[in-house]
This record gives sequence, structure tokens and C-alpha cells, in this order.
Amino acid sequence: MAATVLIWNNHLRPVGNSYCGHAAMIIDSNWKAMASSYVSWWPESEEDNNSSPSLSVFADLSEENYAPDHILRIPVFNTNAAMSKWAEIRNKPKSTYRFLRKNCSTIVSRVLLAGNTKPLGFGVSNNLIWTPIRVKRLADAMGAERKEWSWLIDQFVSAGVLPEGMRVHLSKLAKRDSAHGSSTTVCCYAQGYKIYQQPLIILNGKTIGKQDLGTEVFSLQHNTIKRGVVEQGENGKRRAVFYT
Repeated sequence: MAATVLIWNNHLRPVGNSYCGHAAMIIDSNWKAMASSYVSWWPESEEDNNSSPSLSVFADLSEENYAPDHILRIPVFNTNAAMSKWAEIRNKPKSTYRFLRKNCSTIVSRVLLAGNTKPLGFGVSNNLIWTPIRVKRLADAMGAERKEWSWLIDQFVSAGVLPEGMRVHLSKLAKRDSAHGSSTTVCCYAQGYKIYQQPLIILNGKTIGKQDLGTEVFSLQHNTIKRGVVEQGENGKRRAVFYT
């Protein structure tokens, strides 16, 4: 069986545009069963250290607002061992989130190591602090193959997770920055400048992207796809206005 790792790169600066990034994974190829096989670890809120597992890639896309920087497919993987580890972590009473010691990357690394079938160097499999890029290095050491964003969309459409009509709209999502990633050549920023306006995608209540004025909007609700644009409302707030 195979596993798929998703990486949104971290980019931390003392001053300026910083983001923590994120690591997640899909333990097997049963795309319709992501509620049990999707590994993603978030704090319940910014105010506490309680944990909250995310149950789908679409929830993470909504949090990150961009396509993943890296999509890594591990072709040989012990999915049963990984599923057992994930169930153990997820079902632990009063589970916690710690920014440095028990973050999203920490949890994904534990599940990856549980399902690993290859000998690994100590420096790859042991890190005091796990980050998204270190999870990527671990996946690479486990024999991961690089996949494109379009490949992941194909899997969702083929499995019936998404309707065919959403393929072209989701394919317009871009990675954040030209400096990061291999999942797509389309990016929103390059050398600090915005070069591409991706659409706003709404998937059954999950919003992916930014509500910039004039942005195209594509919404999927109860298998119905609508198209619209972001406009300024009478109260001054931006909103999606649909015309199809």
C-alpha cells in the first residue's frame, strides 16, 4: 500500500511575511475514507494547547489558502501499522498541541515512522523539533515520489470525492511562492511581488483562497457548482456574488 504526504513550507522571518507551514498525510489510497486516514494536527484555538485533528485535505486547504508546496507519494508503506499509530494518537484522552514539541509535523513524522519499511539514518528519523521541511526529508528518505497538484485532483475526481466539474476550477489553485515547492509551477508570489490571482474556492462550506475584490469564485454545495465574483457589499464587507 502507499501513503501520500502533503507539505506547505514554513517561512519564518523576524520581520515581514511569515507563515508556519503545515504537514499532513493520507495513510492509504482510499480517498473516500479520509475521515479516518487523513493525518493532520491543529490546536483547537490560538488560545489553548488542546489538539484538534483535521479530517480532510479540504479543511487544510481552507486553513492554508494555497495548494500544497510538495505532494510526496510513498509507494511502499505499512498502512496497517500507520493506521494503528494514528488511531492511538487521535483517540488519546486530553491530547495536546505544542508548537515546538507536538505540532503537525511531529504527529505526521510519528505516523510515517510507524509505517516505514526502509532503513533510515539517525539524522533523518530523529529530530528534537520537527518542521514541515524535515517531514519532507523523511518522506524523501522513505522513497517518496514527487507528484503534482493535478495528480491529487485526479485522484479525488476518479474516486468520486469531487465532481468532474470541479477539476478545472481546483487546478487554478496555486502554491504560495515561487521559492518553494514542486507540486505546480503556478505561484501567487515571486520575489515579494504578487504575480497571480487564484480563484476563491468554496467546497461544502470550506473557503480556500482570499476574498480580494474581483476574484473569481467557484462554489460546490450539494453537488451543485456555482460561479461568481467577490464584490463590495453595501455594509462595506466583501462577499461572493453568484451569477450561475
